Amino acid sequence: MERILSKIREQIPTGLAFKLIRAVVIVIAILGLEFLVVSTGEIHVLEHLVKNEGEELTTKVEEDSQETLDNLVRKSLLDLSVRAADKTDDELWVNEYELTILGGQVADVIAHPDHYGRVPVEPPKKENGGKLSLQLLAPNGYENISPESMATMERLANLESIMATYIGEYTIDCYIGLTDGTTLAIDKLSDRKYDENGEIKSYDATTRPWYQEAVKAGDTYFSPAVHSFFYDYDIVTYSRPVYVDGELVAVLEGALNVDALRERVTYVEFGETGVNVLISSSGQLVSTSRTTGELSMREDPYEDIRGSVNDGLAKLIDDGLAGGSGTAIVEIDGEKYYAGYGPLVTVGWTQIAFSSVEEVTRPARALAGEASASYESMKKEISDTFRLSLIVVVVVMLIILQITIIVLSRQAQKSVAPIDHMTKKISELTGDNMTFEMEDIYKTGDEIELLARSFEDQSAKLSGYMQENIRISAEKERIDAEMAMATQIQDSMLPKLTEAFSDRSEFDLYAMTDPAIDVGGDFYDFFYIDDDHLAIVIADVSGKGVTAALFMALSKQVIQSQMLLHNGDVVEALTDANLRLLEESVKDMFVTVWLGLITLSTGELSFVDAGHEYPAIRKKGGSFVIDKDIHSLSVAAIKKAKFKLNEIRLEPGDTIYLYTDGVTEAHNAAGDMFGMDRLATALNETGDVSPEEIDIQVRNRISEFVGDTEQFDDITTLCLTYHGKQPTLS
Repeated sequence: MERILSKIREQIPTGLAFKLIRAVVIVIAILGLEFLVVSTGEIHVLEHLVKNEGEELTTKVEEDSQETLDNLVRKSLLDLSVRAADKTDDELWVNEYELTILGGQVADVIAHPDHYGRVPVEPPKKENGGKLSLQLLAPNGYENISPESMATMERLANLESIMATYIGEYTIDCYIGLTDGTTLAIDKLSDRKYDENGEIKSYDATTRPWYQEAVKAGDTYFSPAVHSFFYDYDIVTYSRPVYVDGELVAVLEGALNVDALRERVTYVEFGETGVNVLISSSGQLVSTSRTTGELSMREDPYEDIRGSVNDGLAKLIDDGLAGGSGTAIVEIDGEKYYAGYGPLVTVGWTQIAFSSVEEVTRPARALAGEASASYESMKKEISDTFRLSLIVVVVVMLIILQITIIVLSRQAQKSVAPIDHMTKKISELTGDNMTFEMEDIYKTGDEIELLARSFEDQSAKLSGYMQENIRISAEKERIDAEMAMATQIQDSMLPKLTEAFSDRSEFDLYAMTDPAIDVGGDFYDFFYIDDDHLAIVIADVSGKGVTAALFMALSKQVIQSQMLLHNGDVVEALTDANLRLLEESVKDMFVTVWLGLITLSTGELSFVDAGHEYPAIRKKGGSFVIDKDIHSLSVAAIKKAKFKLNEIRLEPGDTIYLYTDGVTEAHNAAGDMFGMDRLATALNETGDVSPEEIDIQVRNRISEFVGDTEQFDDITTLCLTYHGKQPTLS
């Protein structure tokens, strides 16, 4: 047999000849298969009969047992998950109810202060670590608490006994935070409120998520599992605002020990492979008994796990968080599991119990295996007979194939000679010579001749394409050089933070531009009119490339010279700059400008907003607000443009943030823009930090939003914090 196969392989030609022979071989193979079907028909019928009977018996046994087990498992998992969720939810409901009761007491104390005596309250003491104690926390230290807040806190101290009853197995603290950030706390963790230098940590309740989210919700708010500011372990906070006569007066907080909550949840198990998890409303994996795989705790405890698990498991979590209960079959780490879920109504969470399908269906598979064993011996005997018949048929077919290949191989080689010659000529084509010429050998009067003529035509077209590619490459190099020049112009014109600016005590200043792929005309500028007056500019020239970069450079110089000429009068300076730039601008080119003058000794800021983005201003201790100032027309738009003056007064600690439309119009892959709302959110996440840190935070948020999407507009920003005139040390 092996010698026959070897001779067949030696005599089989390649290429088109092989295809011709293969067509004949296929015909012979079909005839052989027909013979095989006829000669082994009775054996097939018998084997099919036995196989069907066995499979029907096995399927019936497996389906009946599987259906029974499926119904039982689903009902058991549903009952287990709903009961477990209800039990966990009861604990959270009690916490919410207790906080509501305490809220009524706090409102009464604040509304009727004369009804309550003042009880002294001290800051945290290290020696009280492990003891339940009442403490007073403050944003700027105990000694800086206002008299009004101290009086309120000393009256609220009458509620110590009520607050103490809330501390137990799960609840580890209870806070009452006033609107100025002063906080009355009770817990057993006084010693953890000190930093590494032995100083009490500053604590401003109004900056904590539990305070802010409760105020935003206007009702009780349960947070995801978060890392504690003081305690250095995970907690779930629940908080509630308190109002008196419709005005917010305080926010209450309690904290649940997540480890204790996880012990309650993971204690409930189902079978050998059972898994029980708790998912927060934001998709956070609060509790799990798995240490690896899709249902293991994440390195980032705040991660929404729906983004890192398979689609089926993500949908199950969505169904659970929708507030209902039910069952499903899902995959976890490539293995199928039954799942039952139930709601935690109080917080909008869900608790899900899983059990492996493999474990549950093991008895059904064992029963089906026993049923199939009864016909295996009969099936083996029939299969042996079938294999013997198959060998006989295969030998006959191989003999026929041998004869066919010998007869056809010479004729096939002669037929494909023009193709072989064409292949050789095509392989000799190189980058310098891509010409294919018609020859007599190809003139066969059939498809081979048509193919040769097509190659001849295509080679001529290819030569033309190569010349066009050379021209396009040269044009691209010219454009790249132009864009590099535009980038250099833009970078060279922007001012640097020299000591003349960075060493001034009256203000901190930071500015930056990030050019897009197509260089635009964004620029910023800052310069002194005299020792007490600082001019700041941010602008955006229409258009891209070298033209925009050159017009940007011209605009910057004209605006600066006019400010110096008019001694800082922003309206007069822009009016004259408008006329001069109109004389130099090309068709449809203009520039949006925000131009301001700050009197460093008083904080007075006069500015003109000529078609530019609204500035974001934060008063000291407040939040950034988009200032809807009086807008004027863009510069170099029309000759008779009138520029309107805006005036505000900056107090020490105030910050102003200026930007171009590249910030708000930055877009992600879905085409959504970053927008004003996301900008305000990013700014208000920064806190009391330097202008540079504020700008870095905003740019980080923009980068997170756009991802890998290419941006086509410059992103330029300027941030200034005003400190005012500092006293001179004698």
